[in-house]
Amino acid sequence: IVQGYRNESEMTELLANISNDIREDGLLTDKALGTALIDDAYFLKASSIRDNVEERYKMLNVAFKVPAFEAVLDSFVKNTDHIFTRQIQYPETSSFGDNILAGDKTHYNTSRLMISAVLPVHGSIKIDIRNGDFIVYTDMMNKDFEQSDRTKVPGGTPQIFESSFVGLIRTPIFVGRDDTLNIDVYENGALLPTWSKTIFIEADETEEDYQNSFR
Repeated sequence: IVQGYRNESEMTELLANISNDIREDGLLTDKALGTALIDDAYFLKASSIRDNVEERYKMLNVAFKVPAFEAVLDSFVKNTDHIFTRQIQYPETSSFGDNILAGDKTHYNTSRLMISAVLPVHGSIKIDIRNGDFIVYTDMMNKDFEQSDRTKVPGGTPQIFESSFVGLIRTPIFVGRDDTLNIDVYENGALLPTWSKTIFIEADETEEDYQNSFR
């Protein structure tokens, strides 16, 4: 937890600051230090840590059983009072249209929409969209998601978007008239959906109208 994604000098500085803070009463009361711990710990992959440690001792030809640290890491992430600040953000809109991932909005009167998120360092997202007919226009932007250039998705067929990097990621989509999309979002490697929503589109735009909006 202390090491997180820090290099040696950063970890040494953090340990010194923690030592100074807990010297009087043994309690970590500096909010910034607590946030520094949880902001990294949240993204740690216990299975990768175990694999790396075991491989290291194997290379050294040293018999060593890695303790069951996974439960401690999981408990810290789930139960700490320290404030986590690296949440994924979902912009409300852009020049390409409203973001279907933003907020609690579920009804749209336009077919010109956007899939967009702002990922923190070490963050990731997977988006599973089912039902409805929509067209993905990743060819009009950078490869923000692992997705084909232009994919037509027939109703009922799941389409999965996975982030390719951190920071602002986005791709425009065109949704069929009077359509419904079911969306499951998996944040930061979650195995089960972090959250879900169903959106409804009532619009009379054509695909040609949408293509012309990019010119």
